[in-house]
Amino acid sequence: MNALAFVALAGAIGSCQPSTSENTVISKFEWYASESAPKDYPAYLLTSFLLLRDGNTEGLPSDRVVSTGWGELGSIQLIGDPLKAPPEKLDIRWYDLLARTGFGGEIDLDTQNIEDRMRAGLRNEDGGEAHRIEAVLFGMAPGGNLAVWVTGGRVTHLVSMHRLPMIEIPIADMSNDPADTHATFANRYLDLLLPEKAAGANRTPPPEGQWQAYAQRSDYRPLVTGEFTGDLLWMTFLNGETDWFDLSGERDKPSSVEAPGLALPVKADFTWTGPTGRKFVALVEFDEAEVREAFARLSNGTDARPMVIEFEPVESTLKVDVFLRAGKQFYRFEKLKSVISAP
Repeated sequence: MNALAFVALAGAIGSCQPSTSENTVISKFEWYASESAPKDYPAYLLTSFLLLRDGNTEGLPSDRVVSTGWGELGSIQLIGDPLKAPPEKLDIRWYDLLARTGFGGEIDLDTQNIEDRMRAGLRNEDGGEAHRIEAVLFGMAPGGNLAVWVTGGRVTHLVSMHRLPMIEIPIADMSNDPADTHATFANRYLDLLLPEKAAGANRTPPPEGQWQAYAQRSDYRPLVTGEFTGDLLWMTFLNGETDWFDLSGERDKPSSVEAPGLALPVKADFTWTGPTGRKFVALVEFDEAEVREAFARLSNGTDARPMVIEFEPVESTLKVDVFLRAGKQFYRFEKLKSVISAP
């Protein structure tokens, strides 16, 4: 990163002091900022600065390639006071290595929403005190799409989605090698992360608005069936969220879900105790195209709501059968991957 650009940008965002009364007490919380990007669409994060509610600044770990997975935590930068005011603005620049396009700009964050979540925390699957919001997570996706999540424990919730404009990023801002071009710079990282795409193969951009569509929610609920005592189901969704669902009926809350509806599922894991007392763990990974087809088919075929996604572990095959049901209609998932183990 160009040192002069860093100084200039830090000075610009740091000068934007919030206009608060001298008697106003600004709440502070223990949290850090982190970054995320889809595994198949790595991004090079150049610069990122957060303006906090009290006028201080915080940065994301920059000058690095990000491909953690959508909604998955990236780097942790523990510098300065761990107690910080909630963020108000984000100024960010990143480079899409596959599209060879830069995106960036400044956005206003939903500060009050973030602060409310920091104050309340996230529901704890073990009961008792809520999970502290450990991180505010920023996700960079193709087309300038940017997501903001809060996360604590294994629970991650989406706060907001944004769209940033395309910008020019000089190669000198990313590389100190005078012989580098945008192509050689991008391919150097793609050789390591996505070798099959480095030479230009499979560089078809994702459909327009794909990450905005990921954030959409449907009216359905999960269910695990079988002659056993269930414990806990975890699900990760296309919008990057992760939530738990109680299978035992013994928890005060049925799940960590707070928003109405759920985004489409990506993966799930759950635990239960069999009739002999043996404990089992099941892992399920969905095929995205099949999930979309199943929900579209049943949504158009019946008005019955909520739909139910039903997990049925089969111990004899060590697999999990999964169905989507809506009224009398159902769809059996055939392309998913599943495994059952007894650790």
